[in-house]
Amino acid sequence: MNRGERIRGGAIAAESRSCGFISHGAALLRRFMRHKRFARHASSGVDRHIAYHRLLDALERPGCPVCALLAEGTVGWFDSLFREMVNDPEIRLRIRRSLGFCKGHGDVAAARGAALGLALIYQDVVEHALERLRRRGSGPGGRALAVCPACEDELVRAATYVRTLADYLVDPAVQSAYAASDGLCIRHVEMLVDVSADSVLDLVVANEVIRLDALASDLREFIRKSDYRFGGEPFGNERDCVRRAASKCSGARTAAEDG
Repeated sequence: MNRGERIRGGAIAAESRSCGFISHGAALLRRFMRHKRFARHASSGVDRHIAYHRLLDALERPGCPVCALLAEGTVGWFDSLFREMVNDPEIRLRIRRSLGFCKGHGDVAAARGAALGLALIYQDVVEHALERLRRRGSGPGGRALAVCPACEDELVRAATYVRTLADYLVDPAVQSAYAASDGLCIRHVEMLVDVSADSVLDLVVANEVIRLDALASDLREFIRKSDYRFGGEPFGNERDCVRRAASKCSGARTAAEDG
């Protein structure tokens, strides 16, 4: 396994752990590593040169830049699906094997998809689910479910963006943009730490420690002022710390989820 494969694998595995589906993420990673076209598959989501410029732009906006780029990419993924890939045999097979989308991406599909496209996709899913149930009624169950295809796509793109940021943090311009930004959400910080070279690891840790320490301080102050004994004290910078903490811990709600 070469260094690029190890980095991609580490990033995908870290994202899988933080998203709360360890078994699915680990299974996905093992399948990627066994696949002969792993390198092409893992790098096909976003071109590295494009990823670099998208990251620089996203670092200038509020919130986690990786979350923002994933949200935009997910919108594009579903728009492409319903515009030109509904009848693509490979994508239909992937959706069938996962028995449709996860709850979050199922909501996105319902919000962005045309009725006919959704009917074609869900006909496959429902008939496949029916077949699995009938097989289980007469013997051992079928194959384990695959990961939601939209989740799989996000895992690959997240790995590309985080790896690109880690590689380009040696550039002083990128370092300045990163230091001036809101930083990454916790789950993407974990991924970035996993794939950063020693030469930039201290920079990543120092920046995120400062951000998390300030956020923790604001949360403590918010909690203190919420006590009836200090209710007369006006809120300051900590006024919106709960929203900021939710965004830092869970990532931003995606534009795709908002429809």
